[in-house]
Amino acid sequence: MSKYETPDYDVVLKEEDFEIRKYVDFYIVEYENLNNEDSNSSFGTLFKYISSDNKANEKISMTVPVIQEETEEKKKMAFVVPEKYRE
Repeated sequence: MSKYETPDYDVVLKEEDFEIRKYVDFYIVEYENLNNEDSNSSFGTLFKYISSDNKANEKISMTVPVIQEETEEKKKMAFVVPEKYRE
């Protein structure tokens, strides 16, 4: 069991090295990197946000999964928002 919060999900398919999951709806905080910086920069920006560099100056718990998307034009990284912040 993970020490980090994760949204509820059902396992659709399980193989030896991976599984396909169907998640319930959840919120994310996302950083879109248009400057072709490395993924460490994206992670650092999001980590600062959850470490209290946000409007409420509140520390937000780390969650999983960390979501990444990359195209030729941009890279995106997102953290799942903990359940206590969802309505």
